[in-house]
Amino acid sequence: MSGATFTTVLNCMDGRIQEPVLSYVREDSGCPYVDNLALPGPARAFSEEGEPYLLGLIEKGLRVSVEVHGSNSIYLVAHHDCAGCPGGKAEQLTLLRQAEAQVRDWFPHVKVKLLWVNEEWKVEPVT
Repeated sequence: MSGATFTTVLNCMDGRIQEPVLSYVREDSGCPYVDNLALPGPARAFSEEGEPYLLGLIEKGLRVSVEVHGSNSIYLVAHHDCAGCPGGKAEQLTLLRQAEAQVRDWFPHVKVKLLWVNEEWKVEPVT
């Protein structure tokens, strides 16, 4: 990602994961600036139970980051003990993959990476 200044995170608003995620993303991407779009349990917005206005807000935020700031990567995050998306890890990862499919459809030229924050608040890449 040489030359990239911005990267993007679609993150949960939970304050316990903000710093670990932002630190991980800065190191992984090599970008000094992280556009952080934070909502409660954002992966749920991509499910059938999701609220369309949230999905529209997410798309708008991601578009600003990609099209205006020039972000060339988007990290999608889910985490342990999420109040906004209270399912277990397996359910949340399923929703995260649904989010990944939609984000790739919106931005086919942008790298999309998935992250899981475990019960020790450590960030793990999802393969």
